[in-house]
Amino acid sequence: MSLNGATTSARVLVVEDERDIAALVAYHLTREGYRVTSAGSGGEGLHAASTERPDIIVLDLMLPGLSGYDVLQELRRRPGLEDVPVIFLTARREEAERIKGLELGADDYITKPFSPQELVLRVGSILR
Repeated sequence: MSLNGATTSARVLVVEDERDIAALVAYHLTREGYRVTSAGSGGEGLHAASTERPDIIVLDLMLPGLSGYDVLQELRRRPGLEDVPVIFLTARREEAERIKGLELGADDYITKPFSPQELVLRVGSILR
């Protein structure tokens, strides 16, 4: 049985420019039964979200091109994507950054370094 008890294969979009981190997140989510797609920039993330609407997005803040904040704001404006849950996964630890992310509509905010197991559990919790 998976950590989160998920029996469905929910679609997770990971928007992260650091390949090692994206691979680590994808590995742990895939191991728990999620179907994972990755994007390496904000623009790629928006395109991937529009192409195949994910069930949840794990989003870095510091991305090439559009920032995670920009991506989140655009998602919240787009019909059909405005209610997709978003978890920020970022090295930005400052309280002001966390507050801004949550005020813009993020569902959770996890700072790096992070526990992959905790991330998987938080994804499962939001999707329940």
